[in-house]
Amino acid sequence: MINIACVLSNVGELYGVDYVYKLKRAFERHLHTEHRFYCFTHVAIPDVYTIDLRHDWPGLWAKIEMFRPHVLSGPTLYCDLDVIL
Repeated sequence: MINIACVLSNVGELYGVDYVYKLKRAFERHLHTEHRFYCFTHVAIPDVYTIDLRHDWPGLWAKIEMFRPHVLSGPTLYCDLDVIL
């Protein structure tokens, strides 16, 4: 199984929960292998595996939290929320 990860921080400034759902649906539609979709965020997102951000780092710096030990194991693909598949 492969992990697909994204980060939603500073909700509402540029991107919102709707972008998370669009990216999740794109992977469901186009990735035909077993995978699990994760979002690192401060907010609850129904039907998405969320991982709480520990820090309140601004903007792009929140991505660093994906490298915390023992958070995700196995192959992981990260995508920004503005990616189109």
